[in-house]
Amino acid sequence: MTRLMVGTVSEIKKAAILPQPFSEALGPKSEKRVLRQALKYLREILDKYETTAKEDEELLANEQPLSVNRKHAVILRVEEKLIIGDNIAFIEQQLASISRQRTEL
Repeated sequence: MTRLMVGTVSEIKKAAILPQPFSEALGPKSEKRVLRQALKYLREILDKYETTAKEDEELLANEQPLSVNRKHAVILRVEEKLIIGDNIAFIEQQLASISRQRTEL
C-alpha cells in the first residue's frame, strides 16, 4: 500500500501490469520513500510509549514486586519495543544498502 502512495505516476503504471502489482520495489528512489515512510511510522509508534525498553527492564529487575498483570504488561511492552527497534534497524540497513547500490552504479 505504501508503494502505491509514494510511487510516481510512471512507476504505478508500470507496476499495474505486473502479475502481483506493488509486491516488489518500483525503483530505488521509490523504495527509499517507502522505507522512509515505514521508518517514520515505526518511530512515531515508539515515541508514544511513556517509557523506554531499558526503563521497563529496570522496572522488571527492581526488587519491588509487581502484580502478575502489571509484570506481564511490562514484559509485553518490552517485547513490543524490541520488535519495533529491530524493524527500525532492518529498515535503516535497507536504506543504507540502496544508497550503496546507487553509488556503485
